[in-house]
Amino acid sequence: MRVGMEATGYSRWLERLLAELGFEVWMGDPAEIKAKRIKKQKTERNDARLLRRLMLENSFPQVWIPSPENRDLWQLLWHRHRLVQMRTRIMNQLQAFHYVFVDSNYIRNAIAVFGE
Repeated sequence: MRVGMEATGYSRWLERLLAELGFEVWMGDPAEIKAKRIKKQKTERNDARLLRRLMLENSFPQVWIPSPENRDLWQLLWHRHRLVQMRTRIMNQLQAFHYVFVDSNYIRNAIAVFGE
C-alpha cells in the first residue's frame, strides 16, 4: 500500500513508522502541491483529497527521501562538525589565555603599543 504526504520538518517519525509497518511512503513537494490546489481554502479534508487525486493521476510531485542509513550518517557527520567547532573555540580561548597571562612578550608589546 502506498501513502502520500507533504514533506514537512515534523513528519519523519510518521514516515519511519509507516515504513516499518510496510507502507510505501511518498513525500510530496509542498510548493508544487500548493500550486496544484484549485481551491484556495486550505483544510485537512481538501488537502487529503488533493493528495489522493494527485496519486491516482500519477502526478504526485515526489521529493527524494534519504534512507535511514543516510540519515544516520548525516547525523553523525553533523555531530562531528559540532565537536570540531567546540574544539576550535576551546583552542582559541586557550591561545588567548596564553598570550594574555603567560607570554610576557605579548604584554610588553601591548604596553609599548598603548603606552603606560
